Amino acid sequence: MAPKRARGGGHAAWHKGKVQRARDSEIAAGMHGILVTCDVHAEKNAIRDMFNVLNALWEDLTPTAPAADQGAPGRVSDPAADVAREMATLTEKKRFFVAQTNCPGTMMLRVNNEVQPQPEMLQVVNAMFNSVLVGGDYTTRYVARCLPCQLVCKAEIPKMLQGISEVLSSSSQLGKGRVPSFAVQFKKRQNSTLDREEVIKAVADHVSKAFPGVVVNIGDPALCVCIEVIRTVCCICMVDGWAKYTRYSLRALAGDSGGSGDKEDQPKDRDVDAAVGKAALPLGAPAAEK
Repeated sequence: MAPKRARGGGHAAWHKGKVQRARDSEIAAGMHGILVTCDVHAEKNAIRDMFNVLNALWEDLTPTAPAADQGAPGRVSDPAADVAREMATLTEKKRFFVAQTNCPGTMMLRVNNEVQPQPEMLQVVNAMFNSVLVGGDYTTRYVARCLPCQLVCKAEIPKMLQGISEVLSSSSQLGKGRVPSFAVQFKKRQNSTLDREEVIKAVADHVSKAFPGVVVNIGDPALCVCIEVIRTVCCICMVDGWAKYTRYSLRALAGDSGGSGDKEDQPKDRDVDAAVGKAALPLGAPAAEK
């Protein structure tokens, strides 16, 4: 008679492991990647769309590594070893993972830091929107909006300001040379601790100190700081094509006003624009109207 297999803890152990795996896959401070919104219940399709587009863009924006030597000519191929080698290569080269936000219609695609070299996320997102403008191949069906998230930090004002400084110092595109104008966008999901105008005022003060002489331009800022709060974390998304890419809304850029995700964004963003003006104008820099 075969010996009985030792139990591994039963349902309680399985449930504990499942909870731990879920926690490990949640969005957390220190991550960076792409923040994506879509219609509720369309998350899986939107993620599939984004993975296809982002992987293609990654290939276009990073230098191609030379092909590995497959061995001497005439080498006898081992099918099992070849499959194992290919699977290992695919696993190592997985560029993005889904970080759960627990907010319906909102996903974070975090970058796998082990994959090098890697382009800046602003470069990737701008390339996708440029493709939509010219009718290129990098289009999506289910994604409503996407933003490059340069850094995820705790949803605390001091951490936000520290994160903004880190992004500006590390980016090769943002904050280089003179920045004539800026705007601040703020949105929060499932968070009741942060005050909108307090955050906007703090961020506007911080940006004004970083770029003396900068003015507020809500309609077409050279630099737009998007503060996206999700529960207890904050996604710092800084972009340089706010007006050109229609507030980084793929649907608006493509002329499609359908879908609940885009409709939810627009009225809230208009309220944010008004708050930006109230918070930033007292800094002594007159608003530059478009």
